[in-house]
Amino acid sequence: MVKVKVRGIYSTALTKLFIENGFKIAQPSIEIINRFNIEPNEESFDVEVRDRLDRNGVIVIGKNEAIKDVVRVFRENLDDPIFRHLTPQSLVNGIVDIIIPLYSKRKLDRIRNTITPTIDDHHLFKTWNNEIASYVAQAEKLLEIGQPYESVKQLFYAVIVKHLPQEGDRIRILHHKLDGRVYELGTATVKKFLDDKLEYSRFIKSDGYYDGLEVQKEENDIAESFTRIGEMYIVTKYLSRDGKLKGKYVNIGTGVELVSNGIRYVDLEIDICVYPDGSIKIVDEEKFEEAFTKGMFSERLYNMVKEKVDFIIQKLI
Repeated sequence: MVKVKVRGIYSTALTKLFIENGFKIAQPSIEIINRFNIEPNEESFDVEVRDRLDRNGVIVIGKNEAIKDVVRVFRENLDDPIFRHLTPQSLVNGIVDIIIPLYSKRKLDRIRNTITPTIDDHHLFKTWNNEIASYVAQAEKLLEIGQPYESVKQLFYAVIVKHLPQEGDRIRILHHKLDGRVYELGTATVKKFLDDKLEYSRFIKSDGYYDGLEVQKEENDIAESFTRIGEMYIVTKYLSRDGKLKGKYVNIGTGVELVSNGIRYVDLEIDICVYPDGSIKIVDEEKFEEAFTKGMFSERLYNMVKEKVDFIIQKLI
């Protein structure tokens, strides 16, 4: 039996998953002891699971065989986790960085809700900052004492609305790569945010070429983007300063999620270019296939992406 120590914002949901998969919880926190009726213990553990610094996932540290069991639980139960092995698997002990994107966060929300009252997007909001995390805790205390869910939800959103995109706001676009790098694609101006549909634009600040489109990029070109929170793609139109279309680029990644004053997603490499004449090209498909072969994401996410590419080509463009 694998003994796992769990800490951090995902601990309740992950504890439930680990128990269901035959793990023993070592050194449980007081909160976990109370929620799961677990006997306190100070046993040594085979593997520890704790938050990444940005809280958008977990770091798994321990014996390689135990790490493999933890990774298996994530692969079998969640839709879109991203796996990065940070140490050679030939070593006795290893480290795996697991990014938990939006779909997995939401699945963990539902799991947590079977143990204790949980607001929608609990794990997403807990990643924002300590202020928002405290509002989450306050909202869930109201749920625990029997306040109606919709009333609590309205109250919660009334408090955090200043952190949500508003027309005219400047927002951050956080573009995460599979290898762990994070690019902030400048700041963009919100044109519309309604019913989870988000439109924003930004001015291009340098000359060069647009990757994939292979057309000239010029200072003061305009990039107009639209997406929906939770959607796996962002469509961007590149226009010259006089409004002439240079092409469209469809970036495919994990579900777009809100951050405080911005959005984030994990880029899955594969993209679609649409040229002014209407012709289409899929780009970087080999990088997507290579990442899958390396085990960086599950077959479930692989199939979701393939289906999304087909949908975009047949229905959207």
